[in-house]
Amino acid sequence: EMDEASFSNLSTIDGSITADVIDQFAWNFGDNSSGSTLENPTHTYQMDGTYQVTLTVTSNKGCDANTTLPLLIYPGPDAPEAVEDTSCFGYPAFLIAQPQAGQDVDHVNWYTEAVGGSPFETNFTFVTPPLTSTQTYYIEAVSGFGCRSPRVEINAYTHDESVGRLVVNDSILEIPQAIAEFAVIGGSPIATYDWDFGDGNSSTDSAPVHEYKNAGKFLVTLNYLTENGCEGQFSQLMEVKELIVVS
Repeated sequence: EMDEASFSNLSTIDGSITADVIDQFAWNFGDNSSGSTLENPTHTYQMDGTYQVTLTVTSNKGCDANTTLPLLIYPGPDAPEAVEDTSCFGYPAFLIAQPQAGQDVDHVNWYTEAVGGSPFETNFTFVTPPLTSTQTYYIEAVSGFGCRSPRVEINAYTHDESVGRLVVNDSILEIPQAIAEFAVIGGSPIATYDWDFGDGNSSTDSAPVHEYKNAGKFLVTLNYLTENGCEGQFSQLMEVKELIVVS
């Protein structure tokens, strides 16, 4: 985006001349605009390049003088490419502001607002806080001359995951038929299963069947990865009893 150029009048009248004051200012910004009659104006150039800026001053007695100086307007960089990311619920996302190829970009400003505000980050990458919903940020490239690009949106998304539930045929079993049948129902599709039955045995089946040989209480844990690569865990306390036969 184009910044305003600020101009300052430094004109003076020879000290030997009395009763004369400068009371008119005519600025020609060299870009075919309408100019300005302010003493210290600002002006926004629409294109980069070198412009011949002329100031003409006129005294209260009609005497005038002018001076011309060149002004170089540097080109601003194009908006960076927003490389977005999608993370699992409760995890951070990794965002990248990629400068356009071949451009002079010193750093990237990151904002939470589309307009105004102060940058909270000035690197080319940003790791978000843990996400519970989509977060939107805004980035602008800044050249080595301090020229800024338009501000563009960059998003950090979360996978739309739903949590199912672990089910078992019975949480209280009796030896010698202490056979537990486990499964997960509902929720997002699961890609990998890692079952720990709490008695030193494990399984990677989606719906394992496990027989307990000893009495006791066992904490069954399932660590899993969804098809989106998101981690999850279920647990179930099992109680295994010896069958008491009364004769």
